[in-house]
Amino acid sequence: MRRFGLALLALTALAGCDVEPYEEPRQIDDAPDLPPPADALEAAIRERAPNEAMLMIPHEPVVRGELPEGERRDFTSVLRAGLCYKVLAQGGPGVSDLDLIVYSPDNVLLQRDATQSDAPVIGVQRAICPTETGLYRFEVRMARGGGPFGAQIWVSQ
Repeated sequence: MRRFGLALLALTALAGCDVEPYEEPRQIDDAPDLPPPADALEAAIRERAPNEAMLMIPHEPVVRGELPEGERRDFTSVLRAGLCYKVLAQGGPGVSDLDLIVYSPDNVLLQRDATQSDAPVIGVQRAICPTETGLYRFEVRMARGGGPFGAQIWVSQ
């Protein structure tokens, strides 16, 4: 394909036409450079992202907190129609089972993590792909154990 572009450029130059030089198209998986992770939780999420949020980039910074067993923390984010999202979370020392739940702008349960893991993911079976832009609510629950956690929304490019 590159040879064709160069040949076309040479032919048009000979014909006296002004043509922009051929540039390789940007690949969809050319992710932007990210700053170094701020902590071990963010580093763990980033390490998992190429497999669990393939071809996606961070939508917002990592949400961090600390929870005792049985407690929860909510956070919200505007998700745009036409894009797809996944949520990755990571528990720190002392966390045995961290759960993730996502609700629509109408407060309808959309997806929940069904694993017993300290590293849950929302969007494994199917990503969250809103048909309308809106404010979505995400819930992090400490099902077993207690300690620090990080959660991050990833978006399609």
